[in-house]
Amino acid sequence: MGDPFDDLLITDCQIASRGDTKDDYGQLSGGFTVLDTVKCRVTTFKLARGSGEVAQREHVGSERYSVFMRPWANGTLTIKHWLLVAGYPPMNIDVIKDPSNLHHHIEVWTQAIYG
Repeated sequence: MGDPFDDLLITDCQIASRGDTKDDYGQLSGGFTVLDTVKCRVTTFKLARGSGEVAQREHVGSERYSVFMRPWANGTLTIKHWLLVAGYPPMNIDVIKDPSNLHHHIEVWTQAIYG
């Protein structure tokens, strides 16, 4: 019998890196390079009071999501990666948590920025 957590991972998530070309305004303008595809679950993220650093980086016109997945087997997921999930805008990674500290699963706090 499998782990019931795996039954919750119903969406394909692409782990990607972003090109490092900058436009005239200093913004990254390169496309995404997909590194791997994993199963995940995406939920709406509610920012708790006192979340400090994450709250300071909040942008107008953005949405936050929590993405649950198994630890990435083919590399180390960092805040320099992006998550691409069908039906959602590209997600910039803010925080990566291992809630159990047992490497069972990770919770990735992301910010999707439109336009």
